[in-house]
Amino acid sequence: ISAEELSGLKMAAEDVDVSFGQLQVGLKTLANQISDAASNATGPAAETFKALGIAVTDATGALRPTGDVLADVADEMAGMQDGAGKTAIATQLLGRSGQDLIPVLNGGSEALARAAEEARGLGVAFSSETAAAAAALDDQLDKLGHQIGGVANEIGQALMPTVSAVVGEVSEWIEQNRTLLGQSIDQWATGVKVVIEG
Repeated sequence: ISAEELSGLKMAAEDVDVSFGQLQVGLKTLANQISDAASNATGPAAETFKALGIAVTDATGALRPTGDVLADVADEMAGMQDGAGKTAIATQLLGRSGQDLIPVLNGGSEALARAAEEARGLGVAFSSETAAAAAALDDQLDKLGHQIGGVANEIGQALMPTVSAVVGEVSEWIEQNRTLLGQSIDQWATGVKVVIEG
């Protein structure tokens, strides 16, 4: 499904209080069902698509885009009465998010197209190029993070002997001067007590 289509679907889903996560689950399930229907003509997915009159492959036998199949599913849903049968079909094709996504599909493919157009008009739609650029930037940021982590590790390894030696010397000094420290702390505590008590 294209980035532009996904932007419109996201807006349409949020309008009926369906989260983007639920939408993603539904689209992933639909893609899997399309693949299953194409590879198993007698399976439950194929039977459901057949009952709806929806083809999952094109004239060349290639899988149709998920967005195109979803538009056909929306058109079929729009003509059905809400009820157990409609819910069963939505669940079969869209998984556990199916029932929640029914309001998104009830307007048919035209409503989905309007949502995509509205997303573009509001400037919230990502083009495929923008999505690809964002993914590339994310990859570069991840790489930079790993590089910074590597440099930090190298610095830590270089300083470790020095820091370890300093810590060891401080520990040894404390051990050798424990009595003196104890006396100093007692004197400090006595002074604080005098100040507090006036």
